[in-house]
Amino acid sequence: MNFLALAGGHIYGRVLDQGLANFCGQATLRHGTNPFSWLCIHLFGVKPSWGGSSIGGDYGVNFADFGLYGHDNDNNNRVYFTKDVCKDRCDFWEKHSIAKSYNIKSTINLIRAFHLPKCVQEPMIGLGWWIALIMPTIKCRFTQEEVNAMTIDQKIKPLGIACSTDQFVSPLHIGMFGTVWNGLTFKTCNRMYEHQERVITGIAQLALCGIAAYFAVSHISTFIVSYKVSMLAGLILGII
Repeated sequence: MNFLALAGGHIYGRVLDQGLANFCGQATLRHGTNPFSWLCIHLFGVKPSWGGSSIGGDYGVNFADFGLYGHDNDNNNRVYFTKDVCKDRCDFWEKHSIAKSYNIKSTINLIRAFHLPKCVQEPMIGLGWWIALIMPTIKCRFTQEEVNAMTIDQKIKPLGIACSTDQFVSPLHIGMFGTVWNGLTFKTCNRMYEHQERVITGIAQLALCGIAAYFAVSHISTFIVSYKVSMLAGLILGII
């Protein structure tokens, strides 16, 4: 039941955070990485100089052989993201699975970097695979103008779903804090007008959160009180 509460809080936090970002007309870019880098990025931001490291998601694999990604050295001194909008048609699964695949590959590379005995490394990789699958990708908030200025990756399909930058990305761009920080500007109303479809999506997501909160308080308040710590932990993981 603790896992159910954790998952419920997490899903609620993700929808709430994404709804607020969409309502403010902000673009969401996702970045997949390992747990150690995930923590460092939340604390210190995204540094392009970290790109191409031995614990990166594209290290040691020539993804061009699969027709999907570029050579691993393409990531040197750059940071890559997947976008919430692309030129070709892309669905929910494509937008999230590409960044999530980097979670898994980067976590496996992190474990291999310790050069553990095979009898220890193999179980650790199995555990790391599940941790990476559950661990949320990093959500960075930008204005559409900032995203348009980034380099579009021509290798990842659907075309336009991935972009990269060689500029430092501050922690102020990450999660709900990034949503609020980037929303505190007089240009927010203009962005909302220019990206009305995104705003409507955000309104629907926020309305869904409101309905879910009302239902939870009205019908499962005992469950919330009993598992409030797990639910709060999931909520925090969902919005950061």
